[in-house]
Amino acid sequence: MEKEIALQQKTHNQLESFLAECGIEDAQNRRILEIGFKNGRFLNECRKAGLIPTGIEINREYYEKVKAEYPDLDVFLYDGRIFPVLDESFDFAVSYQVLEHVKSIEHIFSECIR
Repeated sequence: MEKEIALQQKTHNQLESFLAECGIEDAQNRRILEIGFKNGRFLNECRKAGLIPTGIEINREYYEKVKAEYPDLDVFLYDGRIFPVLDESFDFAVSYQVLEHVKSIEHIFSECIR
């Protein structure tokens, strides 16, 4: 239980830091895309903060676990080519500890800006 509380606090701090670095004072109803959501904690924290989160994940195991644990979150399995979301759907995109595993960072960035 203590470990879970510490993880929740760490995730909350990540979100607060992200919002501050981006100069976002009012996050309510802003749409955010997390690329590589792994355990879904950041997406859930975004939702609690009033953001509208969506996540994409290339790892089927992570995707299925998050779908089971947070069934009301919008999460999609990503095929590594085209983000399974509409153009101009998000105010922000975020990714933690993912880009070092990507073959083409240029492709990821081009998907983020569409």
